[in-house]
Amino acid sequence: MNTQTIPFSGLTPDTILAAVDSVGLLSDGRLLALNSYENRVYQVGIENAAPIIVKFYRPERWSDAAILEEHAFLAELADSELPITPALSFDGHTLFYCAGFRFALFPKQKWTRTRNSRLRNL
Repeated sequence: MNTQTIPFSGLTPDTILAAVDSVGLLSDGRLLALNSYENRVYQVGIENAAPIIVKFYRPERWSDAAILEEHAFLAELADSELPITPALSFDGHTLFYCAGFRFALFPKQKWTRTRNSRLRNL
């Protein structure tokens, strides 16, 4: 099979860490793959700070506009005090590019009973 047809074949650990570093964060080399059906999601350690979550969007699945609309909606929900984690913004941007991949960064959040019960009460 041609590697061009395998969506995430070029997404190596070095590429993941380089993507995080490209927005001005300094990764410390710790990398943990998280569950995701369509995309690729990782927890990445950051020097002298809490780890962050990086989400790589499946190539050719969504347009940039659709991803940015999702980010805006998440921010709107968070502004309304819903227990939602919006994408992090760097220099006013939430969608980034590295080595042909689109990605977004999110703060690592602990899921608690309080967050869960607030969602059930909507």
